[in-house]
Amino acid sequence: MFTERPEVAGGLIASLYIGNVVLLMLNLPLAGVFARVLTIPRWVLVPAIAILAFVGVYQLHSDLFAIYLMLIIGVFGYLLRKLGFSLAPVILGYVLGGLMEQNLRRALSISGGDVGILWQSGISLGLWIAAALLLVLPWAVPKMLAARR
Repeated sequence: MFTERPEVAGGLIASLYIGNVVLLMLNLPLAGVFARVLTIPRWVLVPAIAILAFVGVYQLHSDLFAIYLMLIIGVFGYLLRKLGFSLAPVILGYVLGGLMEQNLRRALSISGGDVGILWQSGISLGLWIAAALLLVLPWAVPKMLAARR
């Protein structure tokens, strides 16, 4: 894009700079107003956000199935929150899951279906070990500290 259509790339970069300046000019004087949104009671804020979400999903898909799916996902998120699960990893998994699946499929097609490619290099082996430690340490460390006491 930069070599074939430099005017489009330059226009895009210029529009990003202009957008940042406009956001800066709006956010500095309105920071107090944005902070006051935190003082709105939850019983007002949650239904307003829900209505905006319903309208946005229906506007995007024009289908009742999308609204039902949004409700099911919302109830699932509420149950996870009540059971003490952190929602940030769930959201990250939902957002990045498709990208991870595509890259796994790409790696397996490059290797001819050989799963060994996933732990052949030192970097990938180190990442697998770090992931395993992150899964084990939350249970192992408190037990080790309790045994020490």
